[in-house]
Amino acid sequence: MQECKDWVSEGVDEEIRLKQARGPGKKMLPHGERQTRGKNTHIKRRYEWAAKYLLKVPLKEIAGADEDASTVGRVARDIIRLADWAS
Repeated sequence: MQECKDWVSEGVDEEIRLKQARGPGKKMLPHGERQTRGKNTHIKRRYEWAAKYLLKVPLKEIAGADEDASTVGRVARDIIRLADWAS
């Protein structure tokens, strides 16, 4: 990179800018507090989601009011795929 540093001053190339690392995400809780990531769903509950998904229960019903339906679907499909339950 040091050899190419002159290219920037010559106008041949642009300066390389390093991107900053992203921080942990935050989720708004119903009572106005922010929750940081890191609270994963227990594996037993994930397997329950996968079982209901296999029984064709709608994702919105599996997720209920506590979880995001798209996240529940992704987790359930991942478990089904990893367990090789897909037919």
